[in-house]
Amino acid sequence: MGMYDAIIADHGCPRCAKHLKDYQTKALACLVNNYKLGDKPTGEGLEIIEGNFEIYDFCTDCEITIEGKAYVKNGIISKIVNIVEGIEHIVTELK
Repeated sequence: MGMYDAIIADHGCPRCAKHLKDYQTKALACLVNNYKLGDKPTGEGLEIIEGNFEIYDFCTDCEITIEGKAYVKNGIISKIVNIVEGIEHIVTELK
């Protein structure tokens, strides 16, 4: 699988509601860094001011991949969403 970074955010499997603790992403520096809401994604040559990147998790009970996005606003991770059947569902966001 290789190296990735983690986005720490409690969420549930959309199929069975199993509690899950984080997502993975290869969209950042892939240095096994842990990020959470409010953190600034960092890394060599990495600067995200506005936009989003793909995140994912895997439910071992259902054996499904959970797709999502992390949104960056003003250089910090501001919102995490799950994507179920093409619809974004907010997991957590800064107020």
